[in-house]
Amino acid sequence: MDKNELLGIVKNDRILQRGIEYFRQGRVRGYEHFGNWIVASVSGSRPRPYKVRIELDKTGKPKYRTCDCPYSGGHYVCKHIVAVLERFVREEWPSVPPKNPLIKDKEKFDEDVTIALAETRGSPYKNFDHLENLSGIAVKGRNKSNKNFLLVFVIEKNYYNSGPYYRSANRSGGWSIYPALRYKKQNGELGMFAKFKEENLTEPCGEEEAVFLQKLIDRPGQEAGFIDYADELARHNFKNVYLRTDGNNYVPVFFEEMEKASVKFRLKKAGESSVFFKPVLDIYGKKGGALTEFELSYRQEAVRIGFDVYVISHEGGIFFRHNSKSFYSLFRIVSELDDGFAYHDIRKTKKHFRDAPEIDILFDARSLRFVKPVPKPIIELDTTYPDVIDMELLFDYFGKTAPYKSEYEFYVLSEGGAEIKVARTNRRYENEIYLFLCRKFDFIKKDAEQSKLIVNMPLVKFLSEHGREIINEGIEIRLKGGKQKISASGSKLSINVSSGIDWFDLDVGYISGTGSWE
Repeated sequence: MDKNELLGIVKNDRILQRGIEYFRQGRVRGYEHFGNWIVASVSGSRPRPYKVRIELDKTGKPKYRTCDCPYSGGHYVCKHIVAVLERFVREEWPSVPPKNPLIKDKEKFDEDVTIALAETRGSPYKNFDHLENLSGIAVKGRNKSNKNFLLVFVIEKNYYNSGPYYRSANRSGGWSIYPALRYKKQNGELGMFAKFKEENLTEPCGEEEAVFLQKLIDRPGQEAGFIDYADELARHNFKNVYLRTDGNNYVPVFFEEMEKASVKFRLKKAGESSVFFKPVLDIYGKKGGALTEFELSYRQEAVRIGFDVYVISHEGGIFFRHNSKSFYSLFRIVSELDDGFAYHDIRKTKKHFRDAPEIDILFDARSLRFVKPVPKPIIELDTTYPDVIDMELLFDYFGKTAPYKSEYEFYVLSEGGAEIKVARTNRRYENEIYLFLCRKFDFIKKDAEQSKLIVNMPLVKFLSEHGREIINEGIEIRLKGGKQKISASGSKLSINVSSGIDWFDLDVGYISGTGSWE
């Protein structure tokens, strides 16, 4: 065992050099070697020296070492232990002269060996398969599942945090793109999506798709956001690009250049001294495509970089415009005014775009009028379950129907002109009607959330025994999914039985106020 073998227990070169330097500086004091033990003290960075203990095995090799410094412990060897080992090696370890490896006897050479290269083992790497894929030629026979897969590209919002080539893509507005596979059935139909594995790719792809694939997979650990490749995607307009939406759905993507945009403003919130509107856009493409009722949300988003704008919709359309100051300004204003547009904000917006023919700002309102409503109560009957009626209380606000305890604070009755007409939700009146129903008709029970009502009886019995009374109280009754209301004067139950037969069909229904059978 030579010096290098002895000090091989130190795995850190820096610690090894520091320990040897400590020995050279004379920091090893009180060195004693008795039996199988070496004891010494080594001065370090603090006034009190550190105590080092080393136990040797029968061959003289260290098998146990300890130091009371804060760095020593477990398998870690500190510089103080190294300093003591260095002294042990230098002063006590017997020096062995090096052996000359030169072979002087030529007869000791081994016989020549010849290897047939064709019989050697192949490389485990798939480099040549990969190059064939890069040329757009799928390599078949490597997929052990015997299924056919073709190459696709998936765009998704980063909160899914999935995909084998997922990137953070912070500067991309939170959208990423990665390659995937799609199963191709024997009849040619396309099936499920799968993670991308190059060895599973069996269907040929175009050379442009293959080159684009290589750009994605050659950037491990780097940002590969959608915006980094948006221009290239729009230019090629690949047919195998999908948008992953809510509920793990995949929607085919098409790219179209924006030609025109019109902006409407709808009431968002209103108080006595503050009124705010939300912008709603209609976007028109140069190829005739359109994206209507566009609102910035988790389902629809505009991504900007420089003067390039990309509008992403979960319906699959991606509208873009390059080097456009007007479109860039529009989507910047829309996205930054998250709390809504005040009236003066809208006027400034109209003024800003008055010389931009591709942007229309549609807003002519000068006043906002609140109407004090007395909504008409309606109970809607759901007979999904036999002998049990789920009853939902609704209210009609001038033709706009809303459920009891609706989240809406108001209902816009008319807009688009010089005056916006709005009806506030009458919470007090709605609650009074709800309590009246529960007290007047004790067979109506509240559900756990107290938003719906439950009647434990068949529909025909409920209508025949209580329908007229409820309608006479001014409350309309309708069936869920039906277009006609139930009239008290027209309700009828009929049973027709033909003689001479031992069975018959029973058809039960009601006659609506218009005379139609429901």
